Amino acid sequence: MARCKLQQGNFRKGMRKYVIGLKESVDLLTASWRWWREQRNPVQLQARRLLETLDAHGVSCTEINALLPPALRLNSICWSSPTHLALALNQDHIEWENDFFSLNPKWLVGRSEVAHQLIDSYKSPQDLHHWFEEQEEHCHGRFRLYLITSSPTPYDQFSKAPYAVVLEEFFDAVDDSLSRYYFLTAGAAFDHSPCILHLMQILAIAHHHNVIMRRALVPEKDLWTVSQGEGLIPRCLEKGRGTVLNADHEFWGALLG
Repeated sequence: MARCKLQQGNFRKGMRKYVIGLKESVDLLTASWRWWREQRNPVQLQARRLLETLDAHGVSCTEINALLPPALRLNSICWSSPTHLALALNQDHIEWENDFFSLNPKWLVGRSEVAHQLIDSYKSPQDLHHWFEEQEEHCHGRFRLYLITSSPTPYDQFSKAPYAVVLEEFFDAVDDSLSRYYFLTAGAAFDHSPCILHLMQILAIAHHHNVIMRRALVPEKDLWTVSQGEGLIPRCLEKGRGTVLNADHEFWGALLG
């Protein structure tokens, strides 16, 4: 009899563990399903990308309302997460961010992985020159150009890796805490001679307009993404490391030779 009771007790304990384990599995599946559904929700995606873009540009959730016009300001809790923001987000917020950071309009709505606008001057460098002319008369200090590559060595005839050229525009030439970005190249590589010509043209035009030029070294996996014009540029630059090479000097010899 005692043995029978012991077996019954062990059976009940086993059943309780099974029920608890089954409940935990169901809860996990339910949470996973809820997360998957939220990721596919277009409004949730817009809210997430809007907050990601602000954060990448150095704007914290507590600073957003200070940038917005009064009509677009929300309760602070709305900026704390995509889930909260999705409940209050409207088209005016989307249009404001697109305009403020010069974004590709398809980025925030999830129709493109290209976050920033492209100033396309491939085979027409005068377009970039005219773009700079259309900006304020005094460009000095407002712009910074980055040649993004993964190679720590100077360019030569054996260079083959992709690269990217991006432009950073500061809202205030004195205060560099807030800026926006543009792609100047997409799909460029060192082993394609027209790309090298275009790169030297960009560098010459930037030099003419007193633009500060820098070289940024990033990991190869990040370089491929940014060289295709995809992703948030400041996120890529955050992963960069310093280099003694300048963005321009190594090319003047090739241009003049």
